[in-house]
Amino acid sequence: MATSASSPRTAVRAMSRVFVRVVATPPSYPAFATHLQEGNSIASLTLSFTSAIQCRGGWFAGVPRRPHRTNAPPFDTEWNRLMTKTLGLIGSGMIGGTLARLAVAAGWNVVLSNSRGPETLGALVAELGERARAATPAETAEAADLVVVTVPLHAHDRLPREALAGRTVLDTLNYYPQRDGHVTELDSGELTSSELVQRHLSGARVVKAFNSIGATQLLSLARPAGAADRSALPIAGDDAAAKAEAAALLNALGYDAVDTGSLADSWRSEPNTPLYCVPYVGDMPSGLDRAEFQRWFFEAPGVPVPAQRVKELADAAERGPVGGSL
Repeated sequence: MATSASSPRTAVRAMSRVFVRVVATPPSYPAFATHLQEGNSIASLTLSFTSAIQCRGGWFAGVPRRPHRTNAPPFDTEWNRLMTKTLGLIGSGMIGGTLARLAVAAGWNVVLSNSRGPETLGALVAELGERARAATPAETAEAADLVVVTVPLHAHDRLPREALAGRTVLDTLNYYPQRDGHVTELDSGELTSSELVQRHLSGARVVKAFNSIGATQLLSLARPAGAADRSALPIAGDDAAAKAEAAALLNALGYDAVDTGSLADSWRSEPNTPLYCVPYVGDMPSGLDRAEFQRWFFEAPGVPVPAQRVKELADAAERGPVGGSL
């Protein structure tokens, strides 16, 4: 693999895609060991967001040694900067903002965007700190290793198709006809909402994720890998490698992933299914009016839902009326 010594970021990204399946872990999580093999050369890497990657098997081909400059930063600092993943958020509302907070806590960089312009995200960027910045949706798509789209479904056709081509895109969108208007292909069951998104983003690899849990519960239920009360979330997609990337992101943010099938199967976590939101909030109080229920739902800290339970609920789902209500 020929690379230019003047482009270490390109070299590292290209090699990582070929040789590494990175499972990112927050600073408090145990370090994750991955073994790489390139021909007869084996390098053992320990990935941690609080320490540099240490290569016991020598330098990677194509990644130059640190130049001998008195003002150059230590190589481990450069290496960490190059290897830190970037999560892009197109849509920075409740779910998008929560994912950004979890990603920053996990040691990722985040690029935030919305439909109103980067200047409207100043408060959230300031809260997140130096790992965060705001951009346009197209710039976010270009800058990120993984992109989460979390916009109303009726806005899916305004997602930057060209900028997202070749990317893994995590789709959190749900169909609410009273908000999104009726979509014939969805109402008839011809397509799922994720298949609709994939049709628009024909050059991307779409994975359904983060659509079946409220923002409050998404933040409060995150746990380190191996924790007894760790929850799981469903994912669905047509590309196995993209689903592996999505599962790695979930792991980094504090969740196990349960593969529920293809995009055609993604209805199993849509509104009006047993897996949609209710398991993560627990038993609902009775006698609440609509406003009281909404307040309770947005404040409920949530209850853990392990992977086996997620699988059981997904397998037991039956496809019924399409679309949720707000």
